[in-house]
Amino acid sequence: MSHENVDAMRRGLEAWRRGDVKTVGALMDEFIAPEFEIEPLYLEGSYRGHEGLWRLWSDLEDFWDEYRLEIGELLDLGDHVLATSRVTGRGRGSGVPVAQRMWILWTFAGKRAVRAKSFASKTEALEAAGLRE
Repeated sequence: MSHENVDAMRRGLEAWRRGDVKTVGALMDEFIAPEFEIEPLYLEGSYRGHEGLWRLWSDLEDFWDEYRLEIGELLDLGDHVLATSRVTGRGRGSGVPVAQRMWILWTFAGKRAVRAKSFASKTEALEAAGLRE
């Protein structure tokens, strides 16, 4: 199933990057579990379920000016997919520019994502998956 998870993640992240609400919603229905939880790197707390992902989308728009997400490599780690990305933007309130690589560890139960967490380093993300570089 993991190859399919990597493909689903790539399609979902690319749709998110493009702002394609219709495709993101369809992929959420198919690949995101109702109990899904995500912990983003730049925002406090976590977001739960489909409603939480839509709230995250809105919060990111409120947090950033000129937000841009570049999708890099997606690694198949069995029950996990590690997505490498680069985030650029400017803090809406602070005006501070940010350009940072980020790793998002997605955890799957079958073909549905149940958890995601963002990390500032690949080492941290791999350790969270119980792996080492």
